[in-house]
Amino acid sequence: MGDVRLAALAGLLLGTRGWAPVVGGAGLPYVIVLPFAVARLRNAGDDRHVPFGPFLIAGALVSTVLTA
Repeated sequence: MGDVRLAALAGLLLGTRGWAPVVGGAGLPYVIVLPFAVARLRNAGDDRHVPFGPFLIAGALVSTVLTA
């Protein structure tokens, strides 16, 4: 549930900048995690857990920079 709290906090902070950063912050983490997740699923065997928190933070930062 830590990722859920982090997503809510990131959305709250991005919401102060407008709708464009919120939309970018909601979609960019999935784009950023895709290559990592595919590589992890191909090579991990039984451990398929992908931590999403770092990608949420990266998506929020990239969204903030791109919409500034």
